[in-house]
Amino acid sequence: MSPATKAPTHEAGAASPKPKVVRRKAKAERKDEVIKFMVTSEQKRVFAEAAASAGLDLSGWFRWLATKEISGR
Repeated sequence: MSPATKAPTHEAGAASPKPKVVRRKAKAERKDEVIKFMVTSEQKRVFAEAAASAGLDLSGWFRWLATKEISGR
């Protein structure tokens, strides 16, 4: 790389400016709680395949499944 095309460097100890966070959803609508549970790698694979076939990510698929189960009672 020639000196003219070299990436700019920051002075030692100088903090980089933080980019502004742009929120898309209102605070009440954000999903910020975490639920963790243990599964085997085989279970995770089967769950991920089911989620993909439904067009959802794994987290969304579990939310959909839980909501469906609760609504069916």
